[in-house]
Amino acid sequence: KVPIGYRVERPPKGATSDQALLVSPKVVIKRIARVDDVNQAINMELIIIQSWIDRRIKFTHLFENRVKNKLSKDEVSNVWQPSIVFENALDGNIKLQSKMIEIEKIGFPLPPDYNDVVMDTIYNGSSGYLHKSELYTGSFSCQLDVFYYPFDIQW
Repeated sequence: KVPIGYRVERPPKGATSDQALLVSPKVVIKRIARVDDVNQAINMELIIIQSWIDRRIKFTHLFENRVKNKLSKDEVSNVWQPSIVFENALDGNIKLQSKMIEIEKIGFPLPPDYNDVVMDTIYNGSSGYLHKSELYTGSFSCQLDVFYYPFDIQW
């Protein structure tokens, strides 16, 4: 549930009001499609996962398995999300193939409101991590040192 007055363009605050929001990134390289040593470029598929807590929203009926806590497209558009900039994108040729946001339950529900007819199980925003997974394909410029190839050692 997004409260009245929620502004999707404003990032949430951190654990305390004077702290910045902590966004945890993770990059998974799915496939390296091509390495172009002449043009110093690499073409690949990668998944970028960003995790954060938005204390401004509330969740209903969270499951233990976060795959079951997937947001709908409408819900995704109504929630603040961190953005990504690819500074080494080759010719701006980066394509977003898919995107989803799942909620990982990390806390307990609020006490039930017995006067409410609906009786939903409601969780505070601090009771769930939002995990945004985005699949990208594209070409990236990178510096390749192949002077000693095939006799070099790469770390």
